[in-house]
Amino acid sequence: MNFGIIVVTYNRLNLLKECVEHIENQTVPVEKIVIVDNNSSDGTKEYLQSLSKESYIVDFRNENGGASSGFARGLELIQNEDVDWILIIDDDAHIEPDYLAFIMQAAQRYPNIFAFSGTVYEGERIATSHRKIISDWIKFKTMEVSQEQYNIGFFEYDLSSFCGLTIKKSLLQQVGLPNVNYFTQYTDTDFSIRIRKHTKIYNINDSKLYHKVKIVSNNCDKKELNYKSYYSIRNGIYTRLLYTEHKRRQRVKITNFYLIWIARNIIMSIIDNKNSRIYINNVNIIFCALRDGLNGKLGKNKRYLP
Repeated sequence: MNFGIIVVTYNRLNLLKECVEHIENQTVPVEKIVIVDNNSSDGTKEYLQSLSKESYIVDFRNENGGASSGFARGLELIQNEDVDWILIIDDDAHIEPDYLAFIMQAAQRYPNIFAFSGTVYEGERIATSHRKIISDWIKFKTMEVSQEQYNIGFFEYDLSSFCGLTIKKSLLQQVGLPNVNYFTQYTDTDFSIRIRKHTKIYNINDSKLYHKVKIVSNNCDKKELNYKSYYSIRNGIYTRLLYTEHKRRQRVKITNFYLIWIARNIIMSIIDNKNSRIYINNVNIIFCALRDGLNGKLGKNKRYLP
C-alpha cells in the first residue's frame, strides 16, 4: 500500500518546513510528496528547490490561483504516480508520526471504503468544524460531528475539509478534480459531496494532526470581514443552491438572511461612527458575495485577493 501526499503552500515558509518535517517522520513510508507553491515570495521557492529527494515533486505556479487550483493541480500530478492512497493537506497541517499508519490499518480493515480522515486539533481542542454531516439533504442543512463521536474508534460523516482527507487514487477517476472556480473556501465541501456519491467517509479518531491556525471570531457585527469572507459567503451560497432540491425556496431564504445581515451592519455603521468603515466594508463584501453567489459567478474576484 503506497501513500502519496499533496501539500499546497503560499507564503508560510516556517509552517511549510514543519509540515515537511512531520511528513518525513511518518512511521509508514511515503512514496511521493507533491508540493504546489502558489507563487510564494517569502523564500519558499528557494527552500523547495533544496528538497533533492526523488520522492518530492514540486510545482511552482506563476500566480496564486487559490487553494482550489493548488489542490486540483496536486491531484492532477500525483494521479500519474505509483501510489494507492493520497493524503491532502495545507502547509499548516502537521500530521502525527502514526497518522498514515492508522489510516492504512483502517483501509485494510474496511476495503470497501475509499476515503478516510483523521482528527484535527487546533491548539489543545478538537476542531469539529473539519468534519460535518448533512442532516437534511433536501434543505442542505449541515452540522458538525459532535465531540462525543471522537471518543469511539471511528465515525462516518459527509463533509471533510482538505485538512487530512485521504482518498484512494482510483476514486479520482470517478469524482474528478476539485473545482478550481471556487478559488478558495467550499472547494472541499463540493469535493466531499462528489465523493459521497461513490463511498462513505470514515474519520479514524486515533489518526491525529495539528492545524496551526489563529482562532478568530466569525461574528460579522464585531469583526471586519476580509477576502476569505467574500469567497466563503459566495461559494457557500452557490454550493447550497447547487445541491438543494428546493432552489427557489432556498434563494428566497438565502437572500433574506443576507439582507438582514447587511441591514445590521448599516445600522451599526450609524450607531458606531468610530468603526463605521468596518461596517461599510462588511456591507460591500456581503452584497457582492450574495449577488455573485446567486448568479453563479465564480472564479477569482480581483477585488478580493490574499
